[in-house]
Amino acid sequence: MKYLILILSFLLFALGMIILLISLYVFGLGFFTIAMTTGTLIGFIATIIKPRIGYTIIFISTIVWLLRYSEHASFLIFYDIENFGRWIMVLIPLSISAVLFGLSLKAVQNERKKEFKFIWIPITLITFISIGLLSFVRKSHINEINCWYYLDNKSDTIKMTFAISPQHKFDALCHSKNLKELILQQGIKYESIDGYYFPESKVKVITSFKKITNVKVMGFRNSETNKKINFENDFEIDINSIKGDKSILKPRFTWGD
Repeated sequence: MKYLILILSFLLFALGMIILLISLYVFGLGFFTIAMTTGTLIGFIATIIKPRIGYTIIFISTIVWLLRYSEHASFLIFYDIENFGRWIMVLIPLSISAVLFGLSLKAVQNERKKEFKFIWIPITLITFISIGLLSFVRKSHINEINCWYYLDNKSDTIKMTFAISPQHKFDALCHSKNLKELILQQGIKYESIDGYYFPESKVKVITSFKKITNVKVMGFRNSETNKKINFENDFEIDINSIKGDKSILKPRFTWGD
């Protein structure tokens, strides 16, 4: 069993390194996969030197793998269920970590001279999957989206157009005198466009499963001029006024997460 645990933990570590390389090339490094991959490597080395400590570290590491990739699988269920390639990349670490979880749990129990009960494995795995699903009851995330603001001289209603490309954009309304004043002070104005441009606007989105429950504008930054502004108070968008490509506002899971 020790050699099987070593082989599986090495495979999980190697898979983590592949995911990290893909993420670094495409998205940038994420915290979770770095932590999980590092933990698996430490457990692999410790198992060779001192099995009891190694089994415990691998056991804890696989719990983190299972929780994170159960959440990733839940994301696919809600937002990208037909993405076959991504399902493969999620199910492989889930399968390896599930088997490794059972083996390392049995090894830890054996080292402590305690009776091993198989029933705890399916119960625990079902619990992890449920936690992954329940994490989408309330999901908060921040996106940076280019935005144009169009002001109404007769009211404090502001029309917003958020876009990540000409094909992917949505319109929304916000009602705020303070935001209107900020736009007049800080917005970028072009002669060919009626509105005010805020590049890389920071938008906080709260969703419940697939339903958008709250959207707020927190500030913006301009990479070209190295200018960054964070609003003292977030400005809430009227979610009932949102029209267009709402997929822009969905939670993001990259390979490095």
